[in-house]
Amino acid sequence: MVLESGEELLRPERGLLQGSMISPALFNIYAESLIEEWQQELKVKTERVFGYADDHAIILLTVKEVRRAIKITEDWCLRNSIILNAKKSGVVEIPGTKKTTIRATQEWIDANITEEERKRRKKFKEKHNKDDPRWTIEGLQYIRTGTSTPKMKISQLVIGELIENVPIMATYKYLGVLLDNKLTLIPHLKWLTRKERFIYHKLYPMLRCCSFTLRANLWIVFISPNFRYIAPIIRMVNMSEIRREELAGMVRASKRKFLMLLNSIPNTTVEALLPFDTGRIGDDTRPRAEKKWERRKRRETIQNESGPKLRDSTKPFFPGNLAKIINLQAAECPRCSHTKFFKMGVKHITEKHWKELQDELKLSQPPTEVLDLIKEIRTKTSKEENVSAKLARRKT
Repeated sequence: MVLESGEELLRPERGLLQGSMISPALFNIYAESLIEEWQQELKVKTERVFGYADDHAIILLTVKEVRRAIKITEDWCLRNSIILNAKKSGVVEIPGTKKTTIRATQEWIDANITEEERKRRKKFKEKHNKDDPRWTIEGLQYIRTGTSTPKMKISQLVIGELIENVPIMATYKYLGVLLDNKLTLIPHLKWLTRKERFIYHKLYPMLRCCSFTLRANLWIVFISPNFRYIAPIIRMVNMSEIRREELAGMVRASKRKFLMLLNSIPNTTVEALLPFDTGRIGDDTRPRAEKKWERRKRRETIQNESGPKLRDSTKPFFPGNLAKIINLQAAECPRCSHTKFFKMGVKHITEKHWKELQDELKLSQPPTEVLDLIKEIRTKTSKEENVSAKLARRKT
């Protein structure tokens, strides 16, 4: 293999291409001996070892096992000419009970303290005339190093310290998913919210003047893969129904934001425009993932099985003024809003003020019920696709 770098030609003798489709599979073969060495030396089962390309994770029960695993990994890397990046590695302690208090170094606490926490501690000191030894960060209780409280279970590890040059962390990003010490996925959902907000602000100049169909396509391209990726994980972790509903609300809120719909628009209308159910996606993916995992444990050949084809919501071509029609479902009447009992909805506008508001709303015809309109658009689009598919088959 020869790589061009300007006028020079490079012939790499080791390593894999970044971004190549075959690189993860090749590294899996190369690193199989590391997994076998973990299982032999640490006496761990296959269910406690995870690996994809150069990202590996192992579940251990004691600090002694953690130190031993790090030592085995370092020795294997030296024998196989691989550099272990200890700064990008991490150790996360998962307590056995929710009442366990997590310890952290003072430097780590000072670096992660929030303004709300500073105010809470200031009020506590003024009220009780003493310093509170506890810190609340990201919804977790931390305690200073070297202090303890009777009848309280304390964690074995201290966040911010090192084990064999590997940092002890509160959260760790493994294969794109942020995991905390309670496996709640709350840090990852917060990260998704920040990422969705960032993408929306970058695309806003385009969203405010583009068609409704393009807005839907932009949401599918930039936002939906983030939720689709964690859908199977949500079905596997111990997440309450309240958290699941919060995730569904996050998905609907991002749809409304990208489609520029009012928050008062019913959920049924939003789902009809962009069908996306994280629960259904997780239920479709989980059985195939479990089947692959069982084959992996038996060292059998893993075949790529395509799952059920999900309905593509980009096919219907929505009219450009559809967002305005939908927002009218929950809008105040511009002619009656100054009265004490103003009317709401499309029915009142079309019956009472359509002639005088037609030019102002820039609509050629009175708006109908939104769900009927969306159903009509999808039916019309599917018929056109069937006709075009038949013509294409005839040509071939």
